Amino acid sequence: MKKVAICALLLLPFFLHSSKQEIFGRSFMLVRPASYNLAMDQQLWHNYVYAKEGPAYGGFQFIPFYQDSRKKSKSTRYFLFNGKNELLIAGDANTPDVLQRDIRAEWVGLPTDFRGKLSLNPAQKQIGFTIMYNQDLKPITDMEFLQDWSIGIEVPIIGVENDINLQQYDMSSTGTELNTQKDISSAFNQAAWRYAKIPNKSQTLTRPEKVKITVGRAMMSEDYFQLASNFSLSIPIASHQDPEFMFSPVVGLDHHLGWGGAVFIQTVLNRDAKDFAFTFFLNLEGTVFFRNSQYRTYDLKGKPWSRYMLFTRKDSAPGVVKPGVNILTLDSTVRPYGFADFSTGFRIYAKMFEIEFGYDLWGYGGERVELREELNSEFNFRCEGLNEFGIAGSGTIVSRGQPSQATASESTIGERAADDSEFVGITENDIDLCSAAAGSILNHKAHVAVGIEHIGDKMNAFGGAGVFAEYAQKNGTLASWGVWFKIGGTF
Repeated sequence: MKKVAICALLLLPFFLHSSKQEIFGRSFMLVRPASYNLAMDQQLWHNYVYAKEGPAYGGFQFIPFYQDSRKKSKSTRYFLFNGKNELLIAGDANTPDVLQRDIRAEWVGLPTDFRGKLSLNPAQKQIGFTIMYNQDLKPITDMEFLQDWSIGIEVPIIGVENDINLQQYDMSSTGTELNTQKDISSAFNQAAWRYAKIPNKSQTLTRPEKVKITVGRAMMSEDYFQLASNFSLSIPIASHQDPEFMFSPVVGLDHHLGWGGAVFIQTVLNRDAKDFAFTFFLNLEGTVFFRNSQYRTYDLKGKPWSRYMLFTRKDSAPGVVKPGVNILTLDSTVRPYGFADFSTGFRIYAKMFEIEFGYDLWGYGGERVELREELNSEFNFRCEGLNEFGIAGSGTIVSRGQPSQATASESTIGERAADDSEFVGITENDIDLCSAAAGSILNHKAHVAVGIEHIGDKMNAFGGAGVFAEYAQKNGTLASWGVWFKIGGTF
């Protein structure tokens, strides 16, 4: 067993090596909830939850925690497009910038002579606590096969603060044009926009995250050897993301019901473990989630940030346009792929003290997002359907014997193309489903934890603390660092 453990640790970095993996132009990001930390949950708890003593055979722990993101340039590119860290916004009157601009100023209501730059640097803080209680079944029932089983309940309460850190700079404009936005921040927070605004300040949300119920079995817990497993059901309490703002705070995993399981292994590595024990541990937890419905904001295929362009309805009067965010935010079915949390490392026992250091890997498969209704369904718009809309052009066409607003279907966020000879509407194949889905996550963590234990006559107690640093291999989430404290016991 010792050789297997050592070989596994030595080979692990080679299997985890991966090339650069980045995605761009997404409208939704999911960050690992602070409560999803297997190392934090199991520190010291593993010594008690599987070997309770006392008349009630119950155990509890209380874990306050704090998690803060670390700034990484690749995270800024997740919401932007074409792999850029900043976007140039320029109007049609700025002829030198027309060919190199990223965003046409007129699309977002800025003056035609406007020039400026935009960057986003998402950051997040989480603070909260988790309460856990676990009860053995042996004092409740005499059934032989249930003597090693227990049931548990877990309730995290978390406050989340998200800040997309919209930065605007190098701006210039004469400011004489009427009915235009004064700057980039106001352009992306227009009152007429119902969805996908880019907030210019942090947003906070505090909620109970979920109720997690576990049913577990301890197969071995003696002389530092431990082997246990459980099944879990996670019932969400906090709601899903708010589609009004991009990177709105989410408590938990976006209101998805989850079903999972876990296995916990520990083996002693030294021969004489009476006064000092050196152990290797390996924990693995996985959860699959069920789909839910929510509103997500989409782009058109091959047209990143087309959600911020202007659209017109078929047979509309000349000049009648609508913001794309109001058109392309649709009722959707969100299917997450689930997550896995892997934690391994070493523990040192010295009398009443325990020191733990380890490596953790948290992976999330991302999402698959689909429209709940077809584009031509009345449920997608209170008229003939969303396919009644197209990208607004500059001129007019004749429809039903009357002049109406033309479309320019070849336009992008950076350029308005020539008008179409006839109205060209959005089709089902035009919607980029990936643009509204959270990207996959693969986060590497290192953690260190220390604790102290007390064995009493009627109650056993423990207390400890830990710290971790996290590296995000992909740009679909944020890297973070954090700390936790805990107290608990059995009785």
